[in-house]
Amino acid sequence: MEERDIISYLSQIFQDELKWCIIRHLIKNGKVTVKDLARLCNTTPKKVLQALNEMEEKGAVEITIEQGRQYAQLRIHG
Repeated sequence: MEERDIISYLSQIFQDELKWCIIRHLIKNGKVTVKDLARLCNTTPKKVLQALNEMEEKGAVEITIEQGRQYAQLRIHG
């Protein structure tokens, strides 16, 4: 799936500024910690995790824990 197809698919699901910030950084960087996403999106880790949980329920992202850190990455199936 090409980047523009991914963005088109995601735009149908998410219409929230924070979620779009998260999506942009996950597209650009692949796997990112919740703490780094909070810094990059100028918000708190708690708000990022809430958004990620909603996104995970819709199947768009995957949250993992590695070495005590929470990571998020896109989960797009083409």
